[in-house]
Amino acid sequence: MARRSAASKEEKAAQKELLTGQMKAFKSSSEVTNFYRFIHENNLRHEAKVLLEKVVQSLKGKRKTRSKSKNIQ
Repeated sequence: MARRSAASKEEKAAQKELLTGQMKAFKSSSEVTNFYRFIHENNLRHEAKVLLEKVVQSLKGKRKTRSKSKNIQ
């Protein structure tokens, strides 16, 4: 049992590192950088914030339904 939890912790740590690396790569991509520049140059910070909040809310909703289905199995 202890071996399983140790392996599980290692897997979670590896997944976290992978996600962190992916997020850094995403943030530094040229498309995202150009998007940030466009927002700044056109004073669209408020509008961009509202849009991103809606996207995050919709993604959170999808995660909740997905995690519930995992628990049922």
